[in-house]
Amino acid sequence: MDIQIKEITNYTPEIKNTIGHFLKLLQSNDRGISDHQLKEIISSENSYLFFAANTYDVYMGMLTVGIYQSPTGKKAWIEDVVVDETFRGQGIGENLIAFAIQFARQRQVDILTLTSSPARVAANNLYKKIGFQPKETNVYRMTLINDCHA
Repeated sequence: MDIQIKEITNYTPEIKNTIGHFLKLLQSNDRGISDHQLKEIISSENSYLFFAANTYDVYMGMLTVGIYQSPTGKKAWIEDVVVDETFRGQGIGENLIAFAIQFARQRQVDILTLTSSPARVAANNLYKKIGFQPKETNVYRMTLINDCHA
């Protein structure tokens, strides 16, 4: 299967609906994404949104790369990796991650990080296969949510 990774640089209702579909697969709540949120991601200098598409321009998967500079180096996070159920097991996730690694290298990122739920066994196996190593650390999270998403 021919897989193309496309950076999303323009807002369209189709892109918003596609992200909403992917988010339903990724998380249990069904908040979707607002026009404002999507436009902010697209216009950000530090956030990069990518879709995997086939030759018929069917979107099969998504991921986001966030890049930032800290005193300990230039870092990037891979976020929101998801592949549509129809296309799982066909190398879409691996292609997305490989693309993100190359993308980060081109931007001279020192450290590339991602997190994954232990319940996502296939995803965790993929990340280890590609060369990511579990980090001995505690990850802490505080949700600061604005309920005004429209």
